[in-house]
Amino acid sequence: MPDSLPYNKSVTASAPIGRARPLAAVEHHYQIALLGLVASGYLAIVTGGLLDLPATILTGSALIVRFLLVFGVLRWNPPEWFEARAGLCYLAFYPIDWYFFSQDKIVATVHLLLFLGTLRLFTAKSPRDFRFVQTLALLQMLAATMSASVYFLVFLSFFLMFGIATLAGAEVLRSGAKQPLIVRSGLRSFGWRLMGLTFFIAMTIVLIAGGMFFVLPRSAHAAFQHLAPFRSQFPGLSNVVSLGAIGEIQQSDSPLLHVRMTSPFKPDDLKWRGMVLSQFDGHRWTQVRREAPKIPVERGFAKLGDRPPRTPWFQYEVRMKDLDSDVLFMAGRPQMAGVGVPAIYGSSDTGYRVPGRPSGPFAYTGYSVIEEPGATHAPMSAADREEYLRLPPTDPRVEALARSWMAGGLGPLWEAQQIQKHLKRDFKYTLELPSKEVPDPLAHFLFVRRKGHCEYFASAMAVMLRTRGIPSRVVTGFQSGVMNPVNGWLILRASDAHSWVEAWVDGWGWMTFDPTPSSIAPPKAQWLQQTRFYLDAFEVFWGEWVVGYDFDRQMRLAVEMHDTSRTTSGNWLDRLAAGATWLNTDFPRHARRWWLPVACGAVVCVALFFGALWLWRIVRGRGRLARLRNGGGQRSDATLLYQRALKALGRKGVEKQTWVTAGEFARSLSGTDNGRLVSEITGLYDRLRFGGDAQAAARMFELVARLERME
Repeated sequence: MPDSLPYNKSVTASAPIGRARPLAAVEHHYQIALLGLVASGYLAIVTGGLLDLPATILTGSALIVRFLLVFGVLRWNPPEWFEARAGLCYLAFYPIDWYFFSQDKIVATVHLLLFLGTLRLFTAKSPRDFRFVQTLALLQMLAATMSASVYFLVFLSFFLMFGIATLAGAEVLRSGAKQPLIVRSGLRSFGWRLMGLTFFIAMTIVLIAGGMFFVLPRSAHAAFQHLAPFRSQFPGLSNVVSLGAIGEIQQSDSPLLHVRMTSPFKPDDLKWRGMVLSQFDGHRWTQVRREAPKIPVERGFAKLGDRPPRTPWFQYEVRMKDLDSDVLFMAGRPQMAGVGVPAIYGSSDTGYRVPGRPSGPFAYTGYSVIEEPGATHAPMSAADREEYLRLPPTDPRVEALARSWMAGGLGPLWEAQQIQKHLKRDFKYTLELPSKEVPDPLAHFLFVRRKGHCEYFASAMAVMLRTRGIPSRVVTGFQSGVMNPVNGWLILRASDAHSWVEAWVDGWGWMTFDPTPSSIAPPKAQWLQQTRFYLDAFEVFWGEWVVGYDFDRQMRLAVEMHDTSRTTSGNWLDRLAAGATWLNTDFPRHARRWWLPVACGAVVCVALFFGALWLWRIVRGRGRLARLRNGGGQRSDATLLYQRALKALGRKGVEKQTWVTAGEFARSLSGTDNGRLVSEITGLYDRLRFGGDAQAAARMFELVARLERME
């Protein structure tokens, strides 16, 4: 426990048992609360993804070291020159961080503030220093609001609890420094009791604020997002995909999209189509630069296609995380999209995008159909056919391999199915990236490595189809997903990112092929998977009712509560009438049958309760006596021992009147057999009760035991 706190220099009262100062427990509590305050703000920033990895590791390591110092595992008292020299060294490093590491002035400044604040946490001595640390923690929590993370509420609750504990501890220390402190007992458990009180106050604040939250709607996701927008960046979610990019995103298991089917017709195993890429340069797929058609949004909906007659349609709601992507992921053949923007851009040949969409999580509604195979399509234009057949210089072995797989071809559809079959059967799926770059990644995949992830398989099939004169393109998006049984939402994680092939078959139109073999994922523990489902359900709730809570949702909630209250009111009257009928007719019959078992059960429960209470008092009393025997008593234990001495005297016929002081009672027994023993017990009682003498506890216990044996 460091001796540098600013409030312990003028405390003049005697110390509690076993401690050098009466405020030592308060100081320790204050240090823990202050550390928890800073750690809550730090964790809120980290879980929101607002801090880069080096700063996360270094700041977290410093907080761990501080934790070990506070609890006495490590001992280190920084010299006075440490803060000044360390701060000057980092100021010299600041421009290096700005120009070479962070390459951003704001990020470098955040690193500087984190370093100086953490450094001050180690060297703070005056009240001004501690206020600086508290201000840093507050700024960290305000910065965390930019992420709209689901974990923000958790760490905000901890921040409130530690903040109240910090303010309370500082006030106790400040008051103790101004005047002598008289402590009778309980300092050893002061920290726990004050922490329990602060926890109760913090939770009360959270509950009250939660109620006010649903009364006061917001018109923006978070105030600071407009000042410093932040979006998660994942490769493979743009209109450019390099070979290996989707394999990189699949290394992560973070949820990116949540989908809920809202129509009776709910097709299974859908592919969530994002971008359509048609230009290949041997290393990456891109979109042909063309002007994307603008689709106006009228009354909240954009018309994307004409629904074929007698084709079942399905409706779904998509909630996308705050990603660095403006793509709308749609399933099936999109017909309509409900979005809160003026217009969307794109078509079924390019994918749909929302350029400049608002920051924060994004939600939209889709209406799609499952197109029946064999639908009639107009012939492809010559310009489009040229685009979807264009190839860079390609290894001749690729065309030879395609020709061997299609020997005896029965048409484009059969040939495409043959390529899909061979890739699925003869090659292996892996998320391992190649150890080094190669000049021709596609040829290396087909003839050397013979394993890879989805964009290698999709690229190989698309290129092989083009060598055989079949127009083809690569599509990126998501597949499958996992249904969350807790809330009924489909979870599409980064690991579900996928790419597949669309090939043009005359008379049939664009047909979907997926040449990627199935991956065998290791099974996850059942309890871990269930925990993730609950966390994900809470995250969806957070996005729907916290981040996206607006006036429309408030009005919908009010209507639902009104309807529920009317239904509940009617049901309550019905239940009341039914209850009255039951009391008049069935209750006497049931009472005659069950009154004896119920009465016996109630008596047993009451007896068990009081028996457990009596047993607890015995165990607790014996524990205190054992502690007294070993010299570990508290001031309040002096009263316990003195009362035991009076009971022993009472059994001998010697009674102490309530108006007689302990000293007067001892002097009145000076001429008796027990006088000397009672006089010594009284002196030890004064030393322990009012002087805090640690040596008196064990001696007083010994004398009281001797007095009891003399009965």
